[in-house]
Amino acid sequence: MGMESIQQNKKTTKEEKVIDSTLPLNIKEGKKHAEGGGSDVWEIITQNTDGKEQANIALKVSKEEIFATEEEMLESRKFYEFLKSFPGFGKFVPDTLYFKAQETAEDSPKAFCIQQFIKGERIDRLKDEDIYKDPEIVRQLLELTDASIQLLQTTRKEDRHYPDFMRTPEFNKDLRVMFYALVLHPRYSSNILIADKPNKKGQRVFFIDTGANANAQMKKGWEYKNRNSVSSTMEKQFKKWKNVLEEILAKQK
Repeated sequence: MGMESIQQNKKTTKEEKVIDSTLPLNIKEGKKHAEGGGSDVWEIITQNTDGKEQANIALKVSKEEIFATEEEMLESRKFYEFLKSFPGFGKFVPDTLYFKAQETAEDSPKAFCIQQFIKGERIDRLKDEDIYKDPEIVRQLLELTDASIQLLQTTRKEDRHYPDFMRTPEFNKDLRVMFYALVLHPRYSSNILIADKPNKKGQRVFFIDTGANANAQMKKGWEYKNRNSVSSTMEKQFKKWKNVLEEILAKQK
């Protein structure tokens, strides 16, 4: 990965700031798991100060240094807390820690976030039969759909960032996937993941991108112009998907 350790740079004890500490994140090994427009995701294995290995961790690294400013770090944390606390939606959001850090003492700080690594597959890479064969997964997707519709309505009403249900741009020969991704259908989102195994609460469906859309963060005014059109389109697609999920679940009973 090119990083034997990451030096965390957190600031002040004021509530509106990121907490101050200098805690090295010792990385034993890592490999790039995914690459997006605004960030890269690494699967890493870390060590405690006593040398013991930790479980796999997903480490997300923002490419733009601007995301490491106090203003952007605070905005990212608040957006995550909004998603995590939203009724019906929060349970699909993995616990996420935000911090800024330097790869070496000479580097400029970058924004990072970490989650427990969830072994599974994005739904845009799965076939319908693989997704819909398990009634429990269909039920959880239906719950996510209902909560997402309410969430999108709230973000428009309150002029908030909306979650990134879009698909990560990448080459794909499947024209059907590309078409539905272009029309913002959540079935082809790259940020909804099906875990191979349920967690202790029986959860297998997760929304893994807890950050706001990179364009919204980088280009002030971009989201204001697109909030109604993009968010409304996503809501309509979620409602269409809800009908499909309800029909499938009804047949499975």
